[in-house]
Amino acid sequence: MTYRAILISSVLAVSVPVAAVALPFNLDQRRSLIENAPEAASYCMAPNAEITLDLAPITALEPTDEYGSDQAAQDFSWTVMVLGSRALAGDEAASKQLILLLQHWAAAGAFERTPDIHDAHYALKRALLPTVISYGIVRDQTGNSQQLVIDAWLGRLVAKIDRTFDGDVDFNNHRYLADSILAVWSNISRDQNLGLKAASRVRDALVNQLRADGSWPLETRRGARALWYTRQSLASMTLMIQTLRLSGTDLLEDAEIAEGYDKALTFFLDSLRSPSLVVRYAAENYIPGPSQDYWTQDLGFLETRGHDRHYMAWAEMARRMTPNPDLRHRLSALLDRIPADEFPLIDEFSGGNGTCFWGVLNG
Repeated sequence: MTYRAILISSVLAVSVPVAAVALPFNLDQRRSLIENAPEAASYCMAPNAEITLDLAPITALEPTDEYGSDQAAQDFSWTVMVLGSRALAGDEAASKQLILLLQHWAAAGAFERTPDIHDAHYALKRALLPTVISYGIVRDQTGNSQQLVIDAWLGRLVAKIDRTFDGDVDFNNHRYLADSILAVWSNISRDQNLGLKAASRVRDALVNQLRADGSWPLETRRGARALWYTRQSLASMTLMIQTLRLSGTDLLEDAEIAEGYDKALTFFLDSLRSPSLVVRYAAENYIPGPSQDYWTQDLGFLETRGHDRHYMAWAEMARRMTPNPDLRHRLSALLDRIPADEFPLIDEFSGGNGTCFWGVLNG
């Protein structure tokens, strides 16, 4: 079906109201807060964000021979994230555009031919997380026939990424990213088993895999990017804990998980201030990325990157979620260091516009 045909058919679609889902933020509460704070809605509207609506569906994301993953889905991910936050702010045009885009890609079976190779799957996960969250924002505005198509498509993709590869990627940030998708999709699809699986992975990561000092062995061995991947794992942990908490499972009530999360967050923040803390692990220099100099940690995640994305978008969520007042203060101080013109903070590892979802407002 062509994009134009979808546009015509959508006019005839009848919206079927459904209960708001538990995303990594309270959807109804956030909508209400934004509606009553016009000055803050500008962060959700991301006025300077350029998007492309007429995107041709991507059949597959491919493995790469070099460091890094397939970047073909970047325009799609960015467009989905921008439209999702605008829809949350009440932009009806953005909601319709997002639904049409998702229906178009669903009808084409986008991404479904991605080969079952871990780095191709990694690229797929990066695209899938913000897609699932943005869809959750507009699902209650989606016509019944559209909803069936999109639900089925996303369900197939979620099932696809929920697999193991018999290697380290089954226990590091690759797996955590997959599990964060399971957590969100469990709430949209009402599949409690996916939520239980995500919860068990959080416990494994924060209780069993974490060193006593709060570092992850598989992340901190990554040379100059030891803190880079530590941050990435923290983003996924934070998203899962927050999502599951809002669906009724507060993992931070488990003392061991709460202690592990505090330790991991503290290790990351301490190492930003004193990189020597991570150097003893980073010296292993395992797949370090662009630089071999493990003494000089790559802190590029503290600045904007392509498409004006910002890897620290998850910190908006973490400072709202953590019950530790010292960590809240330190996260706020870290966010205060980011220049005002770099806000809102938008990133696919956080599922979209972190400033819109968790920042600015009290709620």
